[in-house]
Amino acid sequence: MLCPSCDTERRRLFDEACKAKADRNASTRSRISSKSSASSAAVKDGDDNAPLTTTCCVITATSSVAHDGSASTAHDRIAAQPQLQPVSAISDMGSSDDVITEVNELLSYVQFYRDRSSVEALHKILIGFFHAMEITEAKRLLIERFMDEIADCPLKTVRRQSSVRSAHDAEAEDIIRIMELLDNQDDLKKVRFAATNLDRLPKYGPEEINVCSVMDKQVCSENKVDALSKHMNDIQGSDISVIAATRHDEQFAVMTQRFKNSLTCLLLHVLK
Repeated sequence: MLCPSCDTERRRLFDEACKAKADRNASTRSRISSKSSASSAAVKDGDDNAPLTTTCCVITATSSVAHDGSASTAHDRIAAQPQLQPVSAISDMGSSDDVITEVNELLSYVQFYRDRSSVEALHKILIGFFHAMEITEAKRLLIERFMDEIADCPLKTVRRQSSVRSAHDAEAEDIIRIMELLDNQDDLKKVRFAATNLDRLPKYGPEEINVCSVMDKQVCSENKVDALSKHMNDIQGSDISVIAATRHDEQFAVMTQRFKNSLTCLLLHVLK
């Protein structure tokens, strides 16, 4: 047991430590509140490059130690436990609350590879992999989502089939051009196109080697070589037959001529 004077001194030291800790916590909370308010105001001003403010925790340890250098009571040890204090941190991730997500495999593929390949290569993939109905549906969804942004755009007209060019061929090019227009107007970032059916996505980029196409062309080449080889065999067989018939005719003609000559000599000898 402590004497009354020691106990009074211990209590005074404990109260002073608690008061100092409370003052530090209040000061820290006020600084965090002011920084958070400033960051929120910067985001609300419409600056797209303004960083998003998040919070993390930093552990700070304070202890109340008696004048003899050791924690005096269990209450002092509890008060000496580390405290969590929120500290503002800067994150470069922007908010995506205002971005709309639409599910369409074709538009997702075009949005991803639009800046990674040429227009010709991307257009070739669209008309070669996707069906005509998929291309038409993708254009309809794109126009419906950006109706106000492309109100005066002539590319949103409905394409008709013609003898010169198919309708889905022209619509595929319209999709690429409309996305370029929206990107130039800084409106394309409002919508994020996603894909849920991965079977309806090409397994290669527009300017990458299509292994399936290479195999198909190889099979076609082998079939053409086989057909050509068979045709050549037929031609060679017919030529041999013609040559054999020609040689037989020549031998017959020589024998006939020899027979005529022999018959003529015999007649001349008889007449003499």
